[in-house]
Amino acid sequence: MKKSILTVGLIAFSQSISAQIYTGRDSDVMLNRVNTQDREPIDGSVYFHNNNNFERARINGGTETFNIRYNALKDIMEYSEVKDSYIELYKDKNTKVDFVSGETFELKTYPFKKNEETGYLQLWSKGTTPIYKRSRKYLQAASAQTDSYGGVRKQAEYKSEKANYFIEKDGKLIPFDKIKDIIALFPSKEKEAKTYLKNNKVSLERRDELEKLINFLNN
Repeated sequence: MKKSILTVGLIAFSQSISAQIYTGRDSDVMLNRVNTQDREPIDGSVYFHNNNNFERARINGGTETFNIRYNALKDIMEYSEVKDSYIELYKDKNTKVDFVSGETFELKTYPFKKNEETGYLQLWSKGTTPIYKRSRKYLQAASAQTDSYGGVRKQAEYKSEKANYFIEKDGKLIPFDKIKDIIALFPSKEKEAKTYLKNNKVSLERRDELEKLINFLNN
């Protein structure tokens, strides 16, 4: 039975837990134990899933589970053992995270804004030709707004970036924005695909619809 190996990066902190864990002290890596109390309030959340709660998850195909959540602002996985405190995990040592709820995140290198970026992508559609989704948050700074009663301060807020989608074909991650971009990758099925789309709705946000389309194109 394969055990999970959870690799954490710490600054001036080392702690052993029940599972096998490697700890390091690297001053060049901003990975640390974080106390979540006494922070200035910000609207919104840096998390997309499960109302900010930690979920049990398996790391790198192991069998043990840990309390993990995905921080979409920092694009990093967080591990918690103690309430109101968590540890940020090394990306390159924790490349696949399978939440027991069914969500999977994988560390991938992909084309983004005319460059390459390495980060976590959510497995959006499974199969022989998988589709991945890039979901991120950003912080909109606080600002002062004036109304008829005088100055009013608008609180800082976490907001969602536009989602990006990638299809993995022939070992490469290819970005796409529309369903027709997927069809273009299967030129031999273009005519059949047009007929399929006339009879079937397919939305990027509907995983089941995407999986059915990909299965059709692969057959």
